[in-house]
Amino acid sequence: MPKFESNIEIRAPPKKIWEVLENITLASKLNITITDRIENESLSLKVNHPDFNGYGYILKEKGDMTELSYWVDYKILKHEKIKKRSLTTILNGLKNFIEHLEDGGDPDEYIAK
Repeated sequence: MPKFESNIEIRAPPKKIWEVLENITLASKLNITITDRIENESLSLKVNHPDFNGYGYILKEKGDMTELSYWVDYKILKHEKIKKRSLTTILNGLKNFIEHLEDGGDPDEYIAK
């Protein structure tokens, strides 16, 4: 099964990123099961979905930044470039939103960039 991963550095501590990831996971409409959870470090999820088996995040503190890795375990290898690009798009969205919060922004007033 193909597994794709992408990374990004976010100007926020792991705890702030973790809070956002947990809120997203709890609000998800996917049928998910948490398979691994180490607070502020990693989160792995099994998903009942026709296209992929699961996904997860790994957080590594790097000074004032946190490296966030996002991986997805797909069931089939199709449209590889689109799938890889979608990981980057998701991470960029998370980065922009979390840095908006870190700068004191209101989550309800966030405008996706």
